[in-house]
Amino acid sequence: MAIEDPRTCDVAGLLNSHSSFCDDMTPADGCTALNTDELRNPATTLFTIRNGEQLLGTCAIKLLSTTDVELKSMHVTEAARGKGAATELLRHALDFARSNGITHVHLETGSEDEFMPARNLYTKFGFIEGGPFVGAPDHSASIFMSLTLV
Repeated sequence: MAIEDPRTCDVAGLLNSHSSFCDDMTPADGCTALNTDELRNPATTLFTIRNGEQLLGTCAIKLLSTTDVELKSMHVTEAARGKGAATELLRHALDFARSNGITHVHLETGSEDEFMPARNLYTKFGFIEGGPFVGAPDHSASIFMSLTLV
């Protein structure tokens, strides 16, 4: 697990795949994926998971307040799906948040069937569905989830 620059060639490629997936699956105004500049903002930390040099996935946390973060850019390669990479990424992001005094993690994901594996993963970690969190746009194609860290 590492913190990486979103401009790194393979990382940028996977993030573009993530944005394309979101654009393809959600209404035009429904995709809230962060662009490279937003991912480089000091309030955002981008994690990657690799197998040797091979990039398997990304996950970012964006600071919303001194106690709250938003999970962003969670995406694993097709080859890594179902093999634990997303679980490791999410566990690492939550541990990082917890170690930095964060008590609440929020996320927005798609309501379409294609997002079901992600929703199942979040539920497995204890995230619960609710309304939009502060600063999140309320889209009909979105499902909002939150987790209280202890």
